Amino acid sequence: AEKINVRMSECKIASGDVVLETLGIGSCVAICIYCSEKKMGGLAHAMLPYNTNRGITRFRFADEDVLYMVKRLKDEGCDPAKLVAKRIGGASMFKGLSEHIGHDNVEAARKKLGEQGVRIVAEEVFGTYGRCVWFDLNTGGVVVSKIYGATIEI
Repeated sequence: AEKINVRMSECKIASGDVVLETLGIGSCVAICIYCSEKKMGGLAHAMLPYNTNRGITRFRFADEDVLYMVKRLKDEGCDPAKLVAKRIGGASMFKGLSEHIGHDNVEAARKKLGEQGVRIVAEEVFGTYGRCVWFDLNTGGVVVSKIYGATIEI
């Protein structure tokens, strides 16, 4: 399978024999949305929950990432009612100022997915450790490698 890397503040859509990967998910949230009929999906690596300043890079925000991916998948012929999502990340990596950003990122993804009618079928969230994510568009499977922990499939 071809591997496509999704860096922080990026969002990519692909289909077929592709694995979308993102590394170093800490307080960020990785959002995977999958269309099984077309073996197509999107992966976002969002840093912040909501975009309150439309002038800033759009793929930095969980809410806009969800809207973008759902629109793109609909445009490609995916039935929005059949889309499913998985969320990964949202760790509490830093005490103090940004302590709650991970929780807020995961919650923003949940809220926006719900508003779009996309069902969350699995997640690996919170904690105090980073993660790496591999999203296989052939199967919809997501492998999560936890820093200092096990590698699991969700």
